[in-house]
Amino acid sequence: MTIRKAKQMPLDAARRLPTFSRTVHRRSARLLVLLAALLLLPPVFRPEVVAAGPPIGFTESTVATIASPTALAFLPIGEMLGTSKGGRLSVVRTGGGTTTVALNLSRRICANAERGLLGVAVDPAFTTNKRIYLFYTAR
Repeated sequence: MTIRKAKQMPLDAARRLPTFSRTVHRRSARLLVLLAALLLLPPVFRPEVVAAGPPIGFTESTVATIASPTALAFLPIGEMLGTSKGGRLSVVRTGGGTTTVALNLSRRICANAERGLLGVAVDPAFTTNKRIYLFYTAR
């Protein structure tokens, strides 16, 4: 029969183990308390408020139909500009509500995935310089 002496763990290593396990338990306990608090809080989203419709005194009406719209901008003269993903800039006239395509960039842009004609902005000095800026992905 052979008797072997067991190796003794260094004192520093023995002290580190309980501290590590206490830290893990404290973090787990904090996470459980946070999760319980989130589950017990009242819900913020109330569908009856979202689905109520327009405010009193307002009505909903279709102004224009633009396929795959991406952005809107308003001119100082009251007209609305709308862009479509495919590369068309449409102008919606006031009063009659007629929509005309002012610019077609479909041959110059790449409209794959999240690309295309993505934005329109009216220059602050539009009344004097007549500039409109477009944001699009070039082919």
